[in-house]
This record gives sequence, C-alpha cells and structure tokens, in this order.
Amino acid sequence: MTLSVDGNDSKLVYLDANDFSDLSKPENELSSSDKAILELLREVKRSGSARFFVSPIHISEAVHASEKYKDAAVRRATLMQELGAGNILQFPLNICKIELARAFACEDSVKCSLAEITSKPDEWFGMPHSTEDLKERRDEVSASIDDALRGLNRTERRRQKSKLNPKKKSSHTYIRSLIKEGLSQPPSSNVPVALMNPDLVLDWYLGKASDDAFRKNSVGLLSDPYLLFKHFIDELGHRESLYRVIRDQGEKWVSFIETATSQAVPVLLLAKQTGNQVDLKSVMSQIASESFWQKVVGSLAEMDLSHLSKNEVREAKEKSPSTSIFIHILLESVLVKLQSTAARVNAGNLNAPNVKVSDYADFMHAIYAPYFDIFRCDTRIGELLGHHKAVNGRIASRRNDLLKMLQQA
Repeated sequence: MTLSVDGNDSKLVYLDANDFSDLSKPENELSSSDKAILELLREVKRSGSARFFVSPIHISEAVHASEKYKDAAVRRATLMQELGAGNILQFPLNICKIELARAFACEDSVKCSLAEITSKPDEWFGMPHSTEDLKERRDEVSASIDDALRGLNRTERRRQKSKLNPKKKSSHTYIRSLIKEGLSQPPSSNVPVALMNPDLVLDWYLGKASDDAFRKNSVGLLSDPYLLFKHFIDELGHRESLYRVIRDQGEKWVSFIETATSQAVPVLLLAKQTGNQVDLKSVMSQIASESFWQKVVGSLAEMDLSHLSKNEVREAKEKSPSTSIFIHILLESVLVKLQSTAARVNAGNLNAPNVKVSDYADFMHAIYAPYFDIFRCDTRIGELLGHHKAVNGRIASRRNDLLKMLQQA
C-alpha cells in the first residue's frame, strides 16, 4: 500500500546508510546485483514512482566514516544528493516530540504529515537557523579589509578605507568591481565562492539584503550533502559538531542499556550459584517500571510526566508510532544484552557486554520507519521491526528485499 501524501502517490523510500555507501562505489567495484539495484533506484526516481529522503543520521554517520576517506565520502554524498534532491528530513527526536505532544493533548490525529517531518528551507535538518545578530560577521569582514590594507601607508590606507565603506552609496560600484575581479581569480581555499551566491552576500554586506536572506542562503548550502562533504565540513570545521548530532544522544541511551544489564549481573550470578533459572522477562518487567516510562517517554516528549501513571504514559506512547518504534527497539536491545549477559555469567565472565554508541544510530533511523512505504535497515534491526504493527510489511532488511519491493512500485 502506498502512502498518498499531498496527492502524490509515489512510494516513500528510506535507504540504509550502507546503501549510500556501497552503491556509490566506483562502477568497476560494484557487484552485478548492486548495479541492478542502483539502476532501479535511478529509474524509479526519474519516473516519479518513488521518492527518496536524506536524514541527519545519514549525514552524521557519513561524517564519522569520511575523515580518512574523503573521496568515498564525496561519492556517498553525491548519491545522497542525486536521490534525495531536496527531500531532507527533520531530526528524528523532533518527530517523537510532536507526536507525543498531540497524544498527551488527546488529539485525534497524532501522526505527522510528510511536510511536518521534512526540513523547511530556513532550517538545517529541522533545526531553525540561528537568530543571532550578524553584526559580528560584518565586523569580521571589516577586520579582513583592515588586514588587507595594513601594508599601505597611512594616507593611502585611509583613502582606500573610505572607498570601501559600505555605508557610502558612492562606494558600492567600486566594491562590486573588486568582488567581480576577485571571483575571476583562483580561490584562496577549497570553498567555491561562486556557489555561495556572492551577489547575495555582497548585497547583505552593503545593507541591501536582510540578515534573514543571508542565513537562509547559508542553511541551504549546508543542507546539500554534496557541498557539505566536498567543501564545507573540513574547510569550515563542522566535522565534530555534525558527528555529535548522534553521539551526544547515543551516549545517553547507551548508558541506560549498560546500567540495566550491569544491574542484572548479581541476580544472574546468584541464580547460577543456587542452580536456579532467571526469568529474563520478569527482569525486563522490573526494568520497565513506572519510573522507566515516565523518564524515557518524558525525555522524548520533553515533558515532566511524574504526575501520570504508567498506563497513561504507555497509552500516549502507543498513539505515537515513532515513539513506539523507538522504545520497542530500546527494550528489545536491553533484552538481547540481558541474554548475552546471562550467557557470560554462566561462563564465569561477570562483566556485562559493552554497548557501542554507534548502535544508537540504528535506533534513530528506525524512528522514521512508520512514515515510509519501504524502510531499509540491516538484518538485526529488521528482525526487531518485522513484527511491529506500525511498520508491518514495509521493512527491507536485505538489499534484495529492496529490489523486489521497488519492482512492485
């Protein structure tokens, strides 16, 4: 069944990060099956029978992998741009927050529209651009001009500064001629100035374009995966901040899983010593206590839910498809770690297995799943999602599954 959004019957497709990575390899390195899939992806996009989307989680994962492999990162970003072409998603936790606000307000319709989960032109992956005063940016331009004139004698320096004063309309023609001449010269950095809309930037500096127009132009450039990876990440120093997009939250949820599993070690050890079996489902029910629901759902909703009962919170969670998916995977991950911990304790190892922060990216990808006709993920996550009612029948846990589902589009 195709999700009809705004009268458009295209299938909405979310690709796994590995799809962008593997399918963007040089042609001579692609397997015959991957070549067929890539050809089909391009075909369904051209025909309009499928629409592909890029999320901030795709970007954040690619940032981490790209530091040593710039060429591969640019190829991956090029494929993102080719297929996603302006279909940029909001940060996934924004979606949980919107859905839960509606659920707790007892609204009939909780699920977001496609327009609500996609990033607007003045947003960077759903995050509004900064509203800071751009006076500092103007001062930086003025300081750069002062530096450039520093080698002149005092009289000539004052004459040139007067000719370059943006507040004097008589200076505008001269400033524009200098900019035009500068654009014809080889750039001093790897950032292609022509892509930055120099006319708009100049109009902003001269006071003819608003700060808001300047910000929107900057946000648009940084939302383009190709430009981001080809030019801006390293030149403008964005790599660490982009990677922290998932790592900061990831550390929080990894800590939760590690705490839950490590606390079970004494119970499992006692069971081993007394020859008893531990019912892990019983342990899970203790972990998913009333405070668990209040804290976890409250964190996603950014609300204090301490006044609500476990049943009230769970009811709101069930109404929110993205939240339901997230908590489903979170609890399933805890259960898997408990099973692994039990096996380790039986073997004499009293250390709970480590949880990788990178695993959290899979949680974040999965939040989008209820909004897509075809949702690609790895086999492990696919097994966790396969029987969830919100995404039943939409999961492609293997690339061949993606091929079959797209051929039915």
